[in-house]
Amino acid sequence: MSLLHISDKWAKKYKKKLYVISYNHNLRKESLIEVKYVKTISKKLGWEHKTLKWSQPAKKNILENARIARYQAISNFCKRQNINTLLLGHHLDDLIETFCIRILKNSRLDGLCPMTASRKLFNLNLIRPFLQTSKLEMYSYAKLNKIRFFEDPTNKNSNYIRTKIRFLLEKNKNLKYKFSKSVDLFCRLKKYSDNITNKFNLDNIKFEKEGYFLINRINFLKLPEFLNIKILNIIIMNLGNNTYPLRSRTLLRLSKTILEEKLSTISAGGCLLINHKTHIFILREFNHIKDLKLSISQGKKAIWDKKFLITNLSRNYNIYVTSFGKELENKSFLEFYNSKKSIIKKIPFVIKKTLPVIKTLEGLIYIPHLNIYNNKNIKKLVSLEIIDYYNIYN
Repeated sequence: MSLLHISDKWAKKYKKKLYVISYNHNLRKESLIEVKYVKTISKKLGWEHKTLKWSQPAKKNILENARIARYQAISNFCKRQNINTLLLGHHLDDLIETFCIRILKNSRLDGLCPMTASRKLFNLNLIRPFLQTSKLEMYSYAKLNKIRFFEDPTNKNSNYIRTKIRFLLEKNKNLKYKFSKSVDLFCRLKKYSDNITNKFNLDNIKFEKEGYFLINRINFLKLPEFLNIKILNIIIMNLGNNTYPLRSRTLLRLSKTILEEKLSTISAGGCLLINHKTHIFILREFNHIKDLKLSISQGKKAIWDKKFLITNLSRNYNIYVTSFGKELENKSFLEFYNSKKSIIKKIPFVIKKTLPVIKTLEGLIYIPHLNIYNNKNIKKLVSLEIIDYYNIYN
């Protein structure tokens, strides 16, 4: 409620528009009352309100699954409403508790800076205005401004590791203070490592138009292992369309594979990593897009496999997109492909299988990356662009 109170004042002062979102996890009876209250206050203040629900709450690992479900539902709603910035109510105590949990889970450097005042996730700008404000200060603000404060009963449920940590920190204020300083240190270290990896990425990594990454292996091996892991994780998360980071043991396995001199291929996170003497190839794993299909109406555009933006320029035809590897199962397509082999650009077959094939119901076929077609007119019907992956490093 304090977030709503302050956001309301800010939005009206700077003439911004607010859309208030409540998420009901359906884990407590009281949550329905709380959501209704937020809706009532939002309308009194003149803002639209939307309630989202967790229709099938998890039975195991409840807090983590609840967080994932909440962010996915909210991000999907924001996308539909063209909302690009989301204000969150996390405070300093939340940050310290999460930091302690990450320590217990042996998190890497990035994990030890669990929240930042601003970041981009799910194509949303996440802003946490209270991250340097303690829970006690939040209580005081609410009391001073006569704002109703809802306390989640699960905050006192000692079955959760977060609650156990909270009880420990409440008994030892000095420990909480030291942890707050530790979080600040790790976040500064993370920022420094981000700068190093950004520089490396610009100089040593190429995102090819066929949709795969090419890394300078020689320079990659000069970096410390924790930076190697960081770079691999960023690439595989985005190319493999993963919401959350890979497990540490998976990343360590990849890093050790790259250290070996021999040519090798390893699968992780929906991607294939091919270790070559001078370069590392990271590409989409075909099995993850084998049955991926897309239909695009006249004059419309759509994204295939989250990296190819395809526009239908025709006024008369719908176009259909599938993978090259899947189309090879079709005898007539295989005959068409074999008839064009002599003029096709040389691309490793494992990459070729992941390329989009564009077709029409009238029998037209076009493979833009190979520049082959059965009727030159289809080239005029389609525009294909690679989505710029540069922004994943910033």
